[in-house]
Amino acid sequence: MSITLFRWTARLWRGPAIWWPVGWGLYVLGVGAAIVSISRTIDFEAYLRALPPTIASAFGLQPSGPGGERYSGAVYVLGAELFGSALIIAAIFAMFVAPGLIARDSERGTLETLLARPLGHRSYAATRLLFFVSVAVAFGVATLAGSAAAFGPLGGYEIPWRGLLACSVLLSLGALAFGAVGMAVAAIRLSTGAGAAAVAVSLGAMF
Repeated sequence: MSITLFRWTARLWRGPAIWWPVGWGLYVLGVGAAIVSISRTIDFEAYLRALPPTIASAFGLQPSGPGGERYSGAVYVLGAELFGSALIIAAIFAMFVAPGLIARDSERGTLETLLARPLGHRSYAATRLLFFVSVAVAFGVATLAGSAAAFGPLGGYEIPWRGLLACSVLLSLGALAFGAVGMAVAAIRLSTGAGAAAVAVSLGAMF
C-alpha cells in the first residue's frame, strides 16, 4: 500500500468521496424525519396489524402494546425504506466510482507511468481498494448519523442503535461487494464501462 498514491487518489476523487456519503446521509435524514413526523399523526401499528399473520411473524413483527405503537411503527417503516433503497444506492455508487479507480488510469494513459515508479501491481491495486473501502465505510457512517439524528434530536424518540447500525453495516457491505465486482472486471478488461456493466448485471441478477 502506498500512502502517496492514497493521498493522490483521495485528492483526485475528493468529489465522489465527499458528496456521495453526504448526499446519502441527508437523504436518510430527510426520509427519517418525515417518517417520524408522520408517525405522530398516523398509527403505523394499525398497518402492522393489517399484515397477514404469517408475514408478520416471518419478520418478527408483533403488536407492541400500549405506548409503543408509534415508535415501533416508525422504526419498522424507516428500516423498510433504508433496506429497500440501500441496495440500489450501493450499486449505483459502486458503478460510478469503483471501476474508474483502476481502469481510468489505463484509459487516460497514466497507468504505465504510475507502475513505472517503485510501485508494484499489488500495492497499486491494494491502495485503490483501500480508498474505496474508506468511502464505503463513510457511506455506512452517513446512514447511521442521518437516521440517528432523525430519531433523536429531531424526533425526540429513543434511538434504535442496534437496528440502525445493522442498516449501516449492510449498506457498506453491499457497496463493497458491488465495488469488488466492478473493480475486478475493470482491472481485467481495463475498461470503466465493462466494470460498470458488471455491477449493473450483478444488481439485476440479485433482483
